[in-house]
Amino acid sequence: MADTHCGDFGRGTVYALKSGNRWHGAVFDKDCLIFPGPQFKTRFTPTTDEIRRIDRILRENLPAVIDTAEKYGVKDRLKSRNSLRKYFGWYVGGLSPRGDRIVWVKLFYQGKNRLFPYAWTTIVDVLDGGDECWEAYVLLDAGTLSGVMINGQG
Repeated sequence: MADTHCGDFGRGTVYALKSGNRWHGAVFDKDCLIFPGPQFKTRFTPTTDEIRRIDRILRENLPAVIDTAEKYGVKDRLKSRNSLRKYFGWYVGGLSPRGDRIVWVKLFYQGKNRLFPYAWTTIVDVLDGGDECWEAYVLLDAGTLSGVMINGQG
């Protein structure tokens, strides 16, 4: 991510992530109110380095995510690790009761429908999006993925 821009949108700060000339995602500050999304009791704001690590964990675990999509018959966009480049991600950091860092990531397929600069500060709630919208929890300290949900199933 070459650039990190931020703006205050009344609910708290949301940081836009840019990779080259492509908008990559949005990181929600620990004080930013979010809905829909996880309601962590304690939140933290993931750093740029942590986002890089999260993205690496997502790429490494993508074959299992693709298997899940295939299992539910919604494998249209998720085909390889390179598929992630076409998704816009929302990142929300929180702490488990034991203090482990967890980042909830919701990914939305961009294709021709570009969210940025329109709805990127609001987490989109999709009820039937196939593999165009999926989410997972990245257990940052363990370096693993958990709770993958595709098309509301997981």
